[in-house]
Amino acid sequence: MKSTFMKRYFLVLSFYFYWTQAFSQFNPAAGVVFDDSVVPRIDITIDPDTLEWILADENIYSNQLFQVDFQFDNGNITENLEHVGFRLRGNTSRSADKKSFKLDFNAFESGRNFYGLEKMNLNGQHNDPTISRAKICADIGIHLGIPMMRTNHVRLYINDEFRGVYLNVEHIDEEFADKRFDNETGQLYKCLWPADLIYKGSDPAAYQESFGGRRAYDLKNKTIYQDYTDIADFIFALNQTSDIDFPCAIEEVFHIDAYLKAIVFDILTGNWDGPIYNKNNFYLYHNDWTDLFEYIPYDLDNTLGIDWLNKDWGNRNIYQWSNQNEARPIYTRIMENEQYRDRFSWYMQQAIDDFFNEEELFSYLDEMHDLIYNFVAEDPYYSLDYGFDMDDFTGSFNDANLPFFQTDYSLKDYITTRKNSIENQLEWNNASPVISNIEDNNTFYSHTIKIQASVVDNQAISQVNLCYQFNDGPSECLSMKDDGIGIDSTAMDHIYSIELDPVYTEGIFSYHIEAIDNQGALSISPCIEKNLYVQNETIQLVINEFMAKNDHIINDEFGEKDDWIELYNRGAYPIALGDKFLSDDPTEPLKWPLPNEVLHPDEYIIIWADDDTEQSRFHANFKLAASGGFLSLVNRNDQEIKVLEWLDYQEQSADISWARIPNGTGDFQFDGPTPRKNNDGISNTQNIPFDFSFYPNPTQDFLFMDLTNKQGATIQIYDFYGQTVFQSSIQSTNLKIDLRFLPPGVYICSLEQIHGVRLSKKFVKI
Repeated sequence: MKSTFMKRYFLVLSFYFYWTQAFSQFNPAAGVVFDDSVVPRIDITIDPDTLEWILADENIYSNQLFQVDFQFDNGNITENLEHVGFRLRGNTSRSADKKSFKLDFNAFESGRNFYGLEKMNLNGQHNDPTISRAKICADIGIHLGIPMMRTNHVRLYINDEFRGVYLNVEHIDEEFADKRFDNETGQLYKCLWPADLIYKGSDPAAYQESFGGRRAYDLKNKTIYQDYTDIADFIFALNQTSDIDFPCAIEEVFHIDAYLKAIVFDILTGNWDGPIYNKNNFYLYHNDWTDLFEYIPYDLDNTLGIDWLNKDWGNRNIYQWSNQNEARPIYTRIMENEQYRDRFSWYMQQAIDDFFNEEELFSYLDEMHDLIYNFVAEDPYYSLDYGFDMDDFTGSFNDANLPFFQTDYSLKDYITTRKNSIENQLEWNNASPVISNIEDNNTFYSHTIKIQASVVDNQAISQVNLCYQFNDGPSECLSMKDDGIGIDSTAMDHIYSIELDPVYTEGIFSYHIEAIDNQGALSISPCIEKNLYVQNETIQLVINEFMAKNDHIINDEFGEKDDWIELYNRGAYPIALGDKFLSDDPTEPLKWPLPNEVLHPDEYIIIWADDDTEQSRFHANFKLAASGGFLSLVNRNDQEIKVLEWLDYQEQSADISWARIPNGTGDFQFDGPTPRKNNDGISNTQNIPFDFSFYPNPTQDFLFMDLTNKQGATIQIYDFYGQTVFQSSIQSTNLKIDLRFLPPGVYICSLEQIHGVRLSKKFVKI
């Protein structure tokens, strides 16, 4: 039976599932692999000579993967997989007697996973006599609503030899992000010492600096382009904004409310090996759907009283918890802000009242101790690194005095000490209301406008208002309700909502939400007005051009020549893309959701049709058929699906696009490709009053051009990322253009006359 703490943990998860869907700040269920009511057995079968090589002292820092057979048995299911990748993992644990291991399920069979996991980390926890601290911390983090690894204890056997009790820790990757944030295409940074988040200047490359052969901010995405602009912007906001501007600046780039709970987590658990004290061991995930960074804790064994720095983490001041000898803006800038400091104090008080206390945690610890005790007693590697015995195992759960340098506290003694110390230190100030998860419906005019948000506080809420302006009209504030009427389906659930009468013209509905508690504390969110784009029933978004056989024309950000689709806003108002879908299947119109972007008037966006959604949010989950096929663009609003485009296209030729001519409005025809460019006049050559030719093609240094008519013409050369690399007015019908400054590649040469007629041709620079 689960302890009271664990029962509350599952109740909290269900509550979080309801009101934090915008950020998916609930963690997924344990599932088969991480079921912690049992201790599953994992068997690894490996060639003995290979195992000997892996464990040899001279090879322990190798990351080479070897093929093994894998078996998982939890008493209810038994699963076997062949050709699984296997290696050592960790840092200090590689030289320990009880080593840690990594399994990679798709290393030798691409695309394979094990119950949704591509990798599995088996951690020996060799310096923790309980083998449980990282597990306990993960459960506490989940209870707080922090994105957290799932964990459970397992028994590891290699070639039928019992290697001991291990902690199975979920790997942090794009699958992890997708399960927490409903998004897997953002940039994921693994941050290791010395990741102090100090500003190094505006150049994003400054944050690619390496230490000891690895980067402090290591971008884990599978991309050849290492673009650190997003983390540079985050670090700028954290360090360089004034105290007055800081809240607005940081909330534009960081999920600050979730991180305030993470500060609570670090201080509760004594996680000194994270960013606040040791500038180490955390992940930052840039969720490109919300455009916010999310914080993810990592490597949680040096916690709950384990200490290597001669510090008393059980009694340390919670308002001066960071390293006082070095800058730690991730903590100090936040704690210097009165609003955030008061909210931190409220969250900390909630934590010790709700679960971080003897009544809730001690029975949970007793259950964990009893679950793994007999297996630890048989663990042949348990005692090798520090001489632990079973008295130490039990004592590390219960006793105040322990004989180990690194273990200042038993688990129960630490919890009591930390809780009592916090109660004596807490500042009692009223926190302002917390407004989060603001949602609206990008809507058509003549449709009801719906807006809702979560509002919570340590006091009673007295008023929540929606303040808005439509186009250039007057500003107005209206009351939002949590009464269970209308779209607020459940009363008193902290979800406040409002429905507004339709407007009958398209435009921009700008708004923010204000909340006041019964002590007069006020919060406004977001700092910068949020825009809801009210659209005409005839949405001016079109498929403007696409290419189904891209052999030489344009590379995506991974250097791959994939099929592509160009969308264009031909209207007068911005268009929100987040409720629109592309599909290559007429029976599945909602096959792929467009990224949560806004396309402004006369703007273009390229979508890569490569069936590789892991690469980024601009990569669709289908490819285009060069032999001919189907393509659609639809809008979904209030469960209504409206078809914007519905194309049956014929067989396509290599490096020739199918494009609307005139641009944005005309019929489709085969054309010279112009990604992110106006299509007019490119292939409709029968009415063009001038022409040109050039040689040689391919060319190396110079391009020689002959024109039939130079009157009023200009020349422009651009690459296939749409960037202009050369532009000039034409002074002669015979031109010599120096191309020695250009890198090899495919380019478009475009000539345009003063009356707007344009002709473009492709050439290759070698």
